[in-house]
Amino acid sequence: MNQESSEGTPEDKRAAATIATSLSGYVMAGALAVLGAEGAVFVFLLDKKIITFAGWFLLLGTFLALVASCYLGGKGVWEIYASGARGDWKTTVQGKFALQLLLALIGVLLFFGTAIAARYAPEKPASPEHRLQS
Repeated sequence: MNQESSEGTPEDKRAAATIATSLSGYVMAGALAVLGAEGAVFVFLLDKKIITFAGWFLLLGTFLALVASCYLGGKGVWEIYASGARGDWKTTVQGKFALQLLLALIGVLLFFGTAIAARYAPEKPASPEHRLQS
């Protein structure tokens, strides 16, 4: 068993940094996918439903949580990248990746709330043109 140090070799740090940044990238990709789905729900709401205060709150909360998640992930990746460019691979970024994941999970939960609110939102009244065609 290797008992050299608890720090690890520079190659070990580089590998750990690669894993951390890859996981952060996956979380960002998922957050962006949920943002795309939220855009589809938003268009549906604008077309067919009356958006209530709760609907606006959930839409905005989802958007802000997911964008903040991507920002924190990008900031953490940049810190690791910058330290690696100096030859000192950083493997922790003051909890940015943990907060990134937390915000992404909050965004997903808010998105589910948005979808439920959209299902039960009141319908828009039919336009006069639509009534004439009926």
